[in-house]
Amino acid sequence: MYSYLQVSPNNWELLPNDRFRYLNQPNSPSSERAKLNYVNTPYIPDGTSYFASSFGSGSGSSMYDYASSTIEQEYEKHSSNFTYLVIPSRQLFKIKEVQSNDASVDLTEMNSAQKSLFKTTPNLKKLGVNLFGYPIADDYNNFLWLYSSSIPELHGRFDIIYPTSQIHQYKLATTWTDATSNLYEYYSLADSVPTHLAFIDDSFLKVNSRSFDNLDVQFLKDQPTYYASTWMDDESKIYWMIYAPPTTTTFNPKEYITSLNSSLLKHRNTADLALVNLTVEKADNLSHQLFFDNVFTPELKRKKAIGLSRKFIKKM
Repeated sequence: MYSYLQVSPNNWELLPNDRFRYLNQPNSPSSERAKLNYVNTPYIPDGTSYFASSFGSGSGSSMYDYASSTIEQEYEKHSSNFTYLVIPSRQLFKIKEVQSNDASVDLTEMNSAQKSLFKTTPNLKKLGVNLFGYPIADDYNNFLWLYSSSIPELHGRFDIIYPTSQIHQYKLATTWTDATSNLYEYYSLADSVPTHLAFIDDSFLKVNSRSFDNLDVQFLKDQPTYYASTWMDDESKIYWMIYAPPTTTTFNPKEYITSLNSSLLKHRNTADLALVNLTVEKADNLSHQLFFDNVFTPELKRKKAIGLSRKFIKKM
């Protein structure tokens, strides 16, 4: 269950299990199988390259032929289709719009890719990094998946590698953890890729009371856009997340859940619900209401108005 306190849901569009859609990519249009042949490929010492095409389609690996200096790539091609090839060992990339289903791209001239290490809070462990690029200005449907930490071909002595030109905006989403399993998230949509990531952390808040009939939270620094408390029972049959404005720091979840008179909870034991984590998010300078309008209103979602978001999930 998800509850949103002190907000007006007018014009919202909520789907099952739908939450922060500003992180998600739109559904891709129809596609067809195509082949791309890269010629005059510069020598690749380890034979490794990474390929992607519009709408997140493509493959994490390509077939490199040392003898002919070619790379053959099969992929799903769309009507408006950009292709991206990066050679990490050579720090080179090529972005090319392709129309034909059997095309050839000359790699005699390639551009220099940027390799970077993130500067973050010490002792954080990186869990995931994803970078998307928009090759057409103000078109948030057509995107290239530029980097993913889950793709072996992109691993190396760097945290991220990406093209420095032909991309109008970059969307970066990263997740980190610490020794006590707290989670840290950093999201950015900008005309450059941030590498100095400043997180919200434990020093931003204090939990004075965590009981089910008295949640008392104190924000020690800047007020967040919202905070959310997550409650579960002993058998993990109930998962309840309450999103609240930063001005409501004292709250009685037990009283609230009773007032809902939920038929789904009628025969459930809610007496042993306990706080399992506390989420704090700061998104630009958006108000509590405007943030959720941008998340759940279709017209605002398409405009991608959220440029910077930092989230901290404290394990209780």
